[in-house]
Amino acid sequence: MSAPENEDNLNPIDRVKPNPSNPREHSAAQITQIARSFEEFGFTNLILVDETEMILAGEAKWLATQQRNMTHVPTRVLSGLTETQNASI
Repeated sequence: MSAPENEDNLNPIDRVKPNPSNPREHSAAQITQIARSFEEFGFTNLILVDETEMILAGEAKWLATQQRNMTHVPTRVLSGLTETQNASI
């Protein structure tokens, strides 16, 4: 199996979409803690999205960017994944 093609972008926050199948829930305290870490460290890990800009990993970061009123988020587009691979990220 070959590795997916990756592309890093800085996307408008409203273009990135949450995954409706994401089973994880994040508390308000957790989102606030992540938002505060942006002030100290910036983004250290990109939000992973598929070709349609749906979040595969990093929804808590995306929520924290909204809390901080950020207009853009750094993303890595993972292309060429199967549905099974998307679900396993």
